[in-house]
Amino acid sequence: MNLRFALDQLHQAVDRVNFRWKNAAEWAVSAARSFSRAISQDAVKIGWVTTWNTRCGIATYSDHLIQNMPGEITVLAAHSQELTGNDKAGVFRCWSAGELDTLADLRASIEYSAIETLVIQFHYGFFNFENLAAFLNEQIDCGRVICVVLHATIDPVDAPYKALSILAPALSRCHRLLVHSPNDMNRLKAYGLLDNVALFPHGILDRSPKRKERRNANFVVASYGFFRPHKGLIELIEAVFLLKNKGFEIQLKMVNAEYPVAESAATIASAREMIDRYRLGDSIELHTSFLDDETSLNILSDADLIVFPYQQSGESSSGAVRYGLATGRPVAVTPLEIFEDVAGVVHTLPGTSPSEIAEGIKAIASSLKINDPNALSIQSRFDEWRDQHAYSIVSKRLHNMICALMPSLTNK
Repeated sequence: MNLRFALDQLHQAVDRVNFRWKNAAEWAVSAARSFSRAISQDAVKIGWVTTWNTRCGIATYSDHLIQNMPGEITVLAAHSQELTGNDKAGVFRCWSAGELDTLADLRASIEYSAIETLVIQFHYGFFNFENLAAFLNEQIDCGRVICVVLHATIDPVDAPYKALSILAPALSRCHRLLVHSPNDMNRLKAYGLLDNVALFPHGILDRSPKRKERRNANFVVASYGFFRPHKGLIELIEAVFLLKNKGFEIQLKMVNAEYPVAESAATIASAREMIDRYRLGDSIELHTSFLDDETSLNILSDADLIVFPYQQSGESSSGAVRYGLATGRPVAVTPLEIFEDVAGVVHTLPGTSPSEIAEGIKAIASSLKINDPNALSIQSRFDEWRDQHAYSIVSKRLHNMICALMPSLTNK
C-alpha cells in the first residue's frame, strides 16, 4: 500500500476523534506499520536542531536519542556559555535561543552540511516565532524534509507573540509533527493540524534496575530534576517536616541540580533556609551540582520511593520522571497532565500541597511495606512499559520514521 494513501486513510478515520491514550496509541501503531521497515543508515543526511551539552532536559533527551540511532547525525546546536561537556565532531553551534536570532547562521550550516532532513526540537523559549515560521517555509521550499518535535503546546498566557497560531500555517507544511501526549494532539487539532501529527513517547535509559534491600527503619525518599520553583521541592521539604512531626521516620535525598537562572539559585537558598529553620539537617541531603547520569542514578537507587512533587507545568511530558523510573524504584507524582503518559506505572499523590504530598508518601510507604496488590500491579505494568520505551527501541523507531518520509526512499 502506498504510504501517503495509508496515512490519508488513517487521518480521515480520526478526523473527528478527541484523542485519548487508547485511540492515540492505536493511531500511532497503525501509522507506524506504514513505515516500519528498516532503512539503510546511510540513506539520508539528518540534521538535528537542539540545545546540546547544556543543563537542559531537551539537550539530554536529544543526546540519548542520537546515541541510539544508526548512522551519523549532524547536531545543529544552540550557542551556550555553560557547556556540560566537550563538543565532538559533527556538532555545529549555529543559532541562539531567544527572540533576536534570524536563524541565518543555522541556514548556512544546513547548506554547508548538505542536510536533507531536519529534526527540530521545539520549545517556546527557543525561537522567535515569526523567524521560525519563515525558516520552516524556506527549508520546505528548498525540498528538505522537516520533522518538528514539540515539547510543549500550551501557549504562555503572558506572551501573545508566543502563540502556536503564528506557527500553524508553517507547521501544516512540515512532513511530521511529533508530540508526547494525546492532549498535545488535541491542541494541535484545534489549529487544523492533524494530517502530519504523530504521537512519539519519551524514552527511558537502557539500564538494569537494582533491587534495593532495606537497611534501616527510615523510609528513604528521593527527588530528581532541576531545582526550580514549579518542581514543588519546597513543598516536599515541608511535607518531610509534617511527617516527622507525626512520628514518621523519613529521610530525603534531593538530587536537584541548580539551573543556570537566578530563580533556581533563589529557590535553593529558600530550601536551605527552610531545612535550617525546621532543623532537618540530619534528615535531608542536598545535591545541587550537575551530576553525571550514573552518579545521579546510584543515589536515586538507594531510595524506597522517588517523588516528583510538581506544582504546575506547561510541558507535555517529563524527562526527569524517566530517570526515576530507570532505577526500577517506585515513583510517585502529583496529579498533573505532564505525568499522564506514565500514569499506569507510577503512584499518584492526592494533590500538590505539602499536606497532600505527606499524606501520599505515608500511604504509599504502607502499601509497599505490605506488598499491597495495587503496588505490585504498578510494578508489573512498569516492567512491560520499560521494555517498550527503552531509548534503544524508540530511537530506531524514530530513525525509520524519519527515513520513510524521504520521497527518494519511500518511492523505491
